[in-house]
Amino acid sequence: MAQTQGQIATQIATERKAGRLYRARRREAGPPPVKVNLGSGMFVARGWINLDASLKVLLKGWPPVARRAVSPLLVNSDLKCEEFVTLLRKERFVHHDLRHGPPFPDASVDSLYISHALHHPWRAEATKLSGEAIRTLKRGATIRIVVPDFEYTMSLYQQGKRERALSCFFYESPRSELFSRRYQYEFLLLRDVLEVTGFRDVRRCAHQEGCAPGLACLDRMPEEALFFEARRPACS
Repeated sequence: MAQTQGQIATQIATERKAGRLYRARRREAGPPPVKVNLGSGMFVARGWINLDASLKVLLKGWPPVARRAVSPLLVNSDLKCEEFVTLLRKERFVHHDLRHGPPFPDASVDSLYISHALHHPWRAEATKLSGEAIRTLKRGATIRIVVPDFEYTMSLYQQGKRERALSCFFYESPRSELFSRRYQYEFLLLRDVLEVTGFRDVRRCAHQEGCAPGLACLDRMPEEALFFEARRPACS
């Protein structure tokens, strides 16, 4: 169902207000192991805390009948209505704008995962988020990051697949500003962001291979994505 410009503007305004409202909120991480999926969207795994700033996650506390009524109006809602309602009911979602950093105490998280979200903020904002991520991780713990592969995008263009390459930078129709693409990464660029904020042992991984748990459910788009893991030093 196509959204009107008015519906898109309403969703964007609501997401902005909710982000400001909850930005100072802090949460206890809970009993270990604490696994946090940053900018999760609806791509989740059992046992993870899923942080996202979209309007979809705000519906977590709504009655199922209300979720069903609102679901068709959401911008870029890829799930069928009943899948959406069931996912919100079964999994743990927290509405939070990552531009304000993860809402957890220092050194309280065992695993962090962020997929196809780090290219949405400006690079300066992504660097700030990396600093907040290492703050929340326990010493010696690991973050896994998945981003679109800039080199893959360039290869598409060089092969003459221009429209497909451009789709990695721009959308053909309006979407929430949360999905705006403000930066792109290859290995060295992302390694610099991670290392300047204190991460060490930055390494490129294969799809669904690495130290992070839940990769069979969380990792996706292997052909066009880069998979990284990095560690907070044990002595930091």
